[in-house]
Amino acid sequence: MLDDMNTQGNRSSSGDKSQQQRAGAERQPLTDREVPLGQSRTTSAAIHAWLDGELPESAVRTAETARDVDFWLKVTEETERRRAMRMPGQLEAQIMAALPTETADAPATWWRKDVTLTPGTAAVAAASLLAVGAAATVAVLRALR
Repeated sequence: MLDDMNTQGNRSSSGDKSQQQRAGAERQPLTDREVPLGQSRTTSAAIHAWLDGELPESAVRTAETARDVDFWLKVTEETERRRAMRMPGQLEAQIMAALPTETADAPATWWRKDVTLTPGTAAVAAASLLAVGAAATVAVLRALR
C-alpha cells in the first residue's frame, strides 16, 4: 500500500491521481495499523490480589489465569536477576570521566536579568499608564461629588 504523503495538492510525481480519489481518501478515518483494536485484555481481580500479597499463588492459578501468573512470575524472576547484577568497578570511573569538568552557569534570577525595551513596548506601556491614570482620576472626581 502506498500512502500519498504529498501535502502540496497536485504536485505528485506520478500525477495520475484525481482530485476525487484524494477527497475520498481524506474522508476515511485514520487508523493505527500497528496496534489492532478490540483485543484488549484485563487482568482479573484475583491476579491483582495475588500481586498485592493478599492471596496465595495456588488460589489464583486456574485455567484462565495460568498465563497471567506465569507472566508475572517471569517478571519477578527477571527483576530479581537484574537486582542482583553488579556493575563493573571501572564503569563508575568511566562515567565520571566522561562528564564535563566545567559547571554550567547558574540561571539568573528574574530581577537581575537584562530588560530590553523596544519602542513599541514603551509606547504600549506609556498608553497603559496614561489610561490607568485617567481612570483613577475619573474615579476620584466621582467619589468627591
